[in-house]
Amino acid sequence: MLHASLIKHNTLSSLGRAHASLFRSILRIAGVCLGAISLNIFLNEHRQTGLRHLSYAVGTPYFRRMRCGSLAQMSAQSQLGIATDIAVPPGMDQSLAQNGINMRVLNAARLPTHNSTMNPLFAKHKVQVLDRTLRRDKSPKGFVDVRAINILDELNRREEFVTTSSCSGRVFFMAYGEAGQEQELVVPDIKSKTGRWRRVSHDGISDPDNYFNLDTEPLCEARGNLWLKVQPFSVDVACASMVDAHRLVAVARQVYQRGASIIVPEREWRTVVSVEGPERLEMPFTLCGQQVYSGSLHALASLVNAKLAKNWARMDRLLEAMRRSL
Repeated sequence: MLHASLIKHNTLSSLGRAHASLFRSILRIAGVCLGAISLNIFLNEHRQTGLRHLSYAVGTPYFRRMRCGSLAQMSAQSQLGIATDIAVPPGMDQSLAQNGINMRVLNAARLPTHNSTMNPLFAKHKVQVLDRTLRRDKSPKGFVDVRAINILDELNRREEFVTTSSCSGRVFFMAYGEAGQEQELVVPDIKSKTGRWRRVSHDGISDPDNYFNLDTEPLCEARGNLWLKVQPFSVDVACASMVDAHRLVAVARQVYQRGASIIVPEREWRTVVSVEGPERLEMPFTLCGQQVYSGSLHALASLVNAKLAKNWARMDRLLEAMRRSL
């Protein structure tokens, strides 16, 4: 009786193993078929726009990696065209306004090639960043600062770097609260997110009487607390490795001794470096609707312009240092 039961159990186990082996074989065959379909679609997708990225969706991990490696050989402009198909839902207008300044920076960018030793995830990240910050610029200004173009080109033309944000320096008013409201005195700091930008200039102050006139728009609409601010040049750069990040920081510190630092990497294939100048100014101009600055407007404008001029001169030295040592 026991012997018969053991024979029956072993027979069932053998059948189970046979079925499992057959099932694994079927999965392997299915994977190869999906990979072949993916490869076929990939080879034809440049002729059939509607098939773009279908090959990535249905392919096996091997073919997805191979596809990413092949796409890395294409130009930044072509890859950003493909990225558009990912971001825009089917049926939506695919046309996007292309700003000439941003396209100038975009065309100068270089992507990692298929022979590159860096992580392919960074290559994909660089494409996405360039698409988001240049081709689909959502900033209030809508395009990068002209004075920062050469620095952005110098960084983005190297496959191991991509700029994620930048500013060449600016002067502006920040409005907090409304006139006549009972409120605590606002002391702006890095955590202050409630202010509203007013009268932003990236070129300094050419007409002090007009710039500081509180009776003209948009300052006449913000009679609560107005702070005058000058912000320096800043740029954030994603680097393909920690070694690349240290190299960039070393070069930037030739000009910005305390303004270049590494942000703790969120991913092993990306390290972010922040470079920022020291030329700043923050001062209250009106409090509770009353102007508290009573000095010379022309002298104040000269101070602002001097800070911005020093800031731009430092940017020129950074560009020279990168061309020489990066």
